[in-house]
Amino acid sequence: LEDVAGKPEAARACYVEACRLEPSVPLYFKALAQSQASARDFGALAEARSGDANAVRGDSRHRAAIIAEHARLFETRLGRLEEATELYQQVLDIDPQASSALTSLKRLLHEQRRWRELVTVLEREASQARDPAIVTQALFRIGRIYGERLGSREDSVAALARAMQSSPSDRLVLDSLARIYEAASEHAHLASVLAHTVDTVAEPAERIALLHRIGGIYEKQLEDDEQARRWYEASLGIDVAYMPSIHALDNLYERLQAWESLIVMHMAMSDAVADASRRAGAHARIAEIFESRLASNDEAMRHHELALSLDPGLETSFKALVRLYEKHQ
Repeated sequence: LEDVAGKPEAARACYVEACRLEPSVPLYFKALAQSQASARDFGALAEARSGDANAVRGDSRHRAAIIAEHARLFETRLGRLEEATELYQQVLDIDPQASSALTSLKRLLHEQRRWRELVTVLEREASQARDPAIVTQALFRIGRIYGERLGSREDSVAALARAMQSSPSDRLVLDSLARIYEAASEHAHLASVLAHTVDTVAEPAERIALLHRIGGIYEKQLEDDEQARRWYEASLGIDVAYMPSIHALDNLYERLQAWESLIVMHMAMSDAVADASRRAGAHARIAEIFESRLASNDEAMRHHELALSLDPGLETSFKALVRLYEKHQ
C-alpha cells in the first residue's frame, strides 16, 4: 500500500491495526513511526514511539534510546516541555549513563525554573561521576542554585565546600566561596579560602596582592599578629619592595618590638630598588630605630649619612644628624 500503491494513509491504518494486535513486536511500531514521521503527524508519532518503547522491555538500553527520541519529539516538535522532562527522567532511571538525556533534562529543568528538581538531578550526577571536573561542576552549579535561586546561603556554602574538596584549585569555586564569606564577614573562613587560592595564582603581582590581603585580614579582622606577619612576609618573599606590605609590617614590627626584623626589611628594600628617594627613606627609618629603640647613636648617624648621600634634601635626616652631632660632642 505504501511503497507500491502509493496509499500512505491506508498503510498507516494497517500499521496501527498491526500494533494493536501484536503490541510486543517492535518492528510494527517502527514502521508506524516512520510512516507518521513522513506525514509529519507528530502527535501520532509520539504515540507510536511510546508503543515502540513498551514493545522492547527486554532491552533496557534500546528502550532508553527510544524513550529519549520520544522526549526529543515532545520537546522540539510538540513544545510539550513537561512531558519531555518526565520522559528524560525515565531515560535516566533506565540508563543512568545516558549523557545526552542528562544534558537535556538539566536544560529543561532550568528553563522551567524547577530548581529543587534540578538540584536533585545534579546531586545524582555528582554522586555517579568519576571525573573530578564533572563532580566539581555539578556541585558548583548546586551551590549557585541554592544561593541565587533558592535563597539558602547555608546549603550554597555546603555545596561549594564539597566542590572545593573535589577540586581544591578551581578558581570559580574558590572565588564564589570567598565572595560569600566576605559578604557575611566570616573572616576566618575567608582567609582559609584565600589561602587555598594562593596556590592557583601564577602571576606574581596577583599572588603578592593576595598574600597581602590575607595578612590584612589576620591583622585587622582576626587580630592575629603572628599570622598576619607570616602572610605579609610571604608577599615580601616575592617582592621585597612591595610597599603595602612594607608599611603594614613596619607598624606590626613596631607593635611586636621586632626591631631586628624591621631593620632587615628596610635594608632589603633599599638594596632592591634603584629609586634614590626610596632608598634614602629606608635608611632614615633604620636610623630612627637605632636611635630611639636600640640606643645606638653611632649606627643612627651612619644611616642618616647614607640617607643624605642618596637624597641631600631629606630634611628629617639633616635635622637628626645636627642633633646627634651636638649630642656626640
